[in-house]
Amino acid sequence: MRFVAKKARSPWVQPRWLIVLAIISATFIFEIMRWIIPFESRNPLYQEVTIGEPVIAEWVYNGVDEEGYLRFFNRLDDQTVVLPPDSHLFGADGRFVVLEHHTPTSLTYAEPIEALPTRWILVILGLIAAFVALILWRFQIWRQKVMKKFHPQRRIMRR
Repeated sequence: MRFVAKKARSPWVQPRWLIVLAIISATFIFEIMRWIIPFESRNPLYQEVTIGEPVIAEWVYNGVDEEGYLRFFNRLDDQTVVLPPDSHLFGADGRFVVLEHHTPTSLTYAEPIEALPTRWILVILGLIAAFVALILWRFQIWRQKVMKKFHPQRRIMRR
């Protein structure tokens, strides 16, 4: 009987689980911190302006009127736009911003892609990684089946 060595275990098996566990732990800690200190875990991509500062190109935040409506003023055309207090989107000159929070003197906004919550970005990246892992796993199984058919020892044994 011939000596057949056991197949060595892949060195990446345990670190893969550690990497996944680290990502899940970091997400969990981020969410816990957000619940404990809700005002400190603001998205760093948000921008804050006060009255008279530009939001989109020449459109400046002009505060809130008596009824609570948001006012934006275009310095070039002397136009004023009034938005309802519960508005979450402001568009001008072909660009849009997501309105996150406002007070009578300040406005917090973000570009549309930057307004995505961090956990959504993590979920999207996780789904993409899972899809790629599934494809690689299926390719590996297919390759094993093909290699099993055309294994050199089988050809020798048939003769």
